[in-house]
Amino acid sequence: MNNLATIEEIVEIFSHPDLTVERLEIAKVLNFTCVVGKGSYQVGEKVILIQPDSVLPDEPWAEVYKKFSKNRTRAIKIRGFISFGIIEKLDLLDTKGEPEYQYSIGEDISDLLSITKYDPPAPQDLQAKGNLPFNIPKTDETLWQNIRNLNNYIGKPVDISLKVDGSSCFILL
Repeated sequence: MNNLATIEEIVEIFSHPDLTVERLEIAKVLNFTCVVGKGSYQVGEKVILIQPDSVLPDEPWAEVYKKFSKNRTRAIKIRGFISFGIIEKLDLLDTKGEPEYQYSIGEDISDLLSITKYDPPAPQDLQAKGNLPFNIPKTDETLWQNIRNLNNYIGKPVDISLKVDGSSCFILL
């Protein structure tokens, strides 16, 4: 299952590939890479990861991101590098009334931040069929970026699917 906003840990920070970009760097969280301000985050720091296809609330903290896409978060190119998601400081959260409350890695906080899943608008073509052909089941596959330890899958058979522009492909072999 793909969560929308979770507590995660920064596993790596590296320079922006365009060396002329001095005020930005890349932070890796899970298997997502996100553009962040230089010096804003440290390796090992707990942060909030907001994944693509999330709808942000009408809150002051979210306004800066809505200038890129009003309807939902999505992967965007910033100075030539594709940023997958949003990283925010834990300061954004209330500590649930307990000053020493510790959020745990992987904890879903979508409800706390009023973040919802983006649902694309219904097709306007009234002739469209609602069922998938040949009784193919509808799937909601886990994004590979959400897999915590990819090394566990090396040498093992896996199912691979490709999602492009909101459409899915399911191939039976």
